[in-house]
Amino acid sequence: MVAIVLVNWNGYAYTAKCLDSLRKISYQDFVVIVVDNASTDDSVEQLRAHYPEIVLLENSSNAGFTGGNNLALNHVLNTAKYNYVMLLNNDTEVTEGFLEPLITSLDSSTEIGAVQPKMRYVHDRSLIWNAGGKYNPWLGLPQTVGENQRDVGQFDEARAVDWITGCCILMRVETLRSLGLLEERYFAYFEDVDWSFRLKAMGKKLLYEPKSLIYHEAGVSGKRKEKGKEGYLSPFVIQLNVRNHLYFYRKHVKGLYKISAGFYQTGKVLAYALYFLLRGRKEKLKAVLKGLQEGLS
Repeated sequence: MVAIVLVNWNGYAYTAKCLDSLRKISYQDFVVIVVDNASTDDSVEQLRAHYPEIVLLENSSNAGFTGGNNLALNHVLNTAKYNYVMLLNNDTEVTEGFLEPLITSLDSSTEIGAVQPKMRYVHDRSLIWNAGGKYNPWLGLPQTVGENQRDVGQFDEARAVDWITGCCILMRVETLRSLGLLEERYFAYFEDVDWSFRLKAMGKKLLYEPKSLIYHEAGVSGKRKEKGKEGYLSPFVIQLNVRNHLYFYRKHVKGLYKISAGFYQTGKVLAYALYFLLRGRKEKLKAVLKGLQEGLS
């Protein structure tokens, strides 16, 4: 039995598309758990009316990606029937047979701690969004393999990866019990890299399985529909990016890498600040400074 966890925050239209695609999958032993992060639209009412098969959990406030998922993960840990748990972004659409290859890969070895599918964009279904995660230790920088490349089969071999995106990650419940929940101070962004590194510290391998395919909208919660003076991207996303990368740097970057990655962090923050200053984006400049302060505190 697989518990598939989605977090919704004022995004019913995306969540509904994801749930519709899950209704069509070939794997049968699964339950969808949707956590609503105190939406102010009619998401809860719509979910109750149109998707009676889901387990719907409600947060009293917007607890972010981490707090929303953790509410469901606690539910999974306290419910004996689940063998596997998957985090799945609500702005994804899955393919009919996406789940079986992930379970097969995960069960191929007890050394594998988690597995992810190949992910393409919703807007251009031949364009790759994520074909696994790699890590540059000299910069302390997690990077995405294959992003924005046309998929011509160049990433069709399963392989070990450095980290797995929280957009879609499958693990055993017994692994989750040993690993622990997402670290809630991240709120959103870098929490999946932190989780991946904690898994590797347990001696587990992380796997990319291209036989499984999903489609991703990407960045829905952090983008405005119309471009304003501050651009499309929310200043809060900039704040989280700066802050959480510093959280990750302080926790996971060690030895000589600490020095080179420290220079990178300094250059990154200065570049952000200078860019937003020159563009007159005061709110984003404030967000950079606030993220810096919080990340170092």
